Formats: sequence, structure tokens, C-alpha cells
Amino acid sequence: DNEISNSIESGIQNGSAITTTNGGPVQLTASDESTIRVVAGSVAIALVLPISGTGGVTNTNSTTNTSSSGAVGVGISIVNNDVANAVRAFIEDSIVHAQGAVQVNTSSTDTIQALTVAGAVAFTGAGAGSGNSIANTQEARITRATVTAGQAVSLTASDLATIQAASGEVALALARKGSSGTAIGLGASLAFNEIENTTRALVDHSIVSAGGAFDPADGTLLLFDV
Repeated sequence: DNEISNSIESGIQNGSAITTTNGGPVQLTASDESTIRVVAGSVAIALVLPISGTGGVTNTNSTTNTSSSGAVGVGISIVNNDVANAVRAFIEDSIVHAQGAVQVNTSSTDTIQALTVAGAVAFTGAGAGSGNSIANTQEARITRATVTAGQAVSLTASDLATIQAASGEVALALARKGSSGTAIGLGASLAFNEIENTTRALVDHSIVSAGGAFDPADGTLLLFDV
């Protein structure tokens, strides 16, 4: 099995006080680009051949006895690929004063690429499969904080997770002419894919001011107390 489980965070917290000057921004970014690439397969091979014998009674009379032998082969390959990451950018329990913009951003571009192939020759069965799952949490938030920005305040959480799964099977049956042997080949391949991500951007129990310094006369102040 292949599993990726990470926690990626970029934050201001625990009563911090941040102030920028000269138009400086505050930028918090957390990103995740996890990738799983898998090639898996199974092959089963069995041979069915006749067994012959000759017994002589006299020079003019002979008997030929023919029998068959059987062989069975089974091959199975199963791969599970799981990605479960937490990606967070946040301002929490803190005060931020920025003369420029305040940006709180998260992004996830996780990828699972899985190729499974099953092959069977003669009286055999072969199976190959993959279970692929992505269950991430992307969160950009301002929580219990006071944020003042001379420019825009933006919170962005993006999710571009992808699963690319290909599967196939090959079955080949061979029997020798004149034999009573039976040759059967069976191949099966399956892929199960699931993406269940949580993506959110939020302001919670905070005061956010964007667009300029506080000046009741210019009307540029945006104030959110959530």
C-alpha cells in the first residue's frame, strides 16, 4: 500500500502582533503537491500438455495410450493508494496591521496515477486492481483576530486533486493439437477511485479592515465582525 498523510501549515497565532511599513504586505501560503505513481500487475501461466506412451505386444500389433495433464495458475495483484493531507493557512488569536495587502492562501494539487494490468495464459486466472482515494482538507481562515490592511484582504483555498487510473487485462488460451487437454485463460482488472476533500475559506469571530487606514471621512473602511 502507498499512503501520504502530511500536515502543511503557515500561520500567525498565539497572541502575535505583526506590523508592516512602507506598503509591505502580509502573505501566508500553504501548498501541497503530493504525487503517487504506481504500476502493478499480475501474470498467471500454466501449461496443459498431453502425455503419450507406446506399449508393443508383437512386431505387428502396437497400442498407443494418450493422456493429458492439467495445470492451474492464479495471480492476483491489488494496490491501495491513499492521500490524506491537511493544508492550512491562518491568522489566529493575533493582531496584524499591514500597510499593503493581507493574503491567506492554500492550494492542493495532489495526484494519483495508477496502472494495473492482469495477464492469464492457459488454464489460469489473473486479477489486478487498485483502490485510489484522496481525502484532503484545505483551509484559509482568520479566527479570533484583528486584521487591518492598507489594501485588499483575501482568503483563498483551492483544490485541484486528480486521480488517473488505467486498467486492462489480457487472456490467452493454448492447447496442443490432438490432445484432450483444455486450456482456459481468464483476466480481470478493476479500479476504484474516490475524492472527498474539504475546502473552505472563512473569517470567524474576527475584525477585518481592508482598503486603507481608518478614516471615517473617506468611507474606504470595510469592517467585518463575525
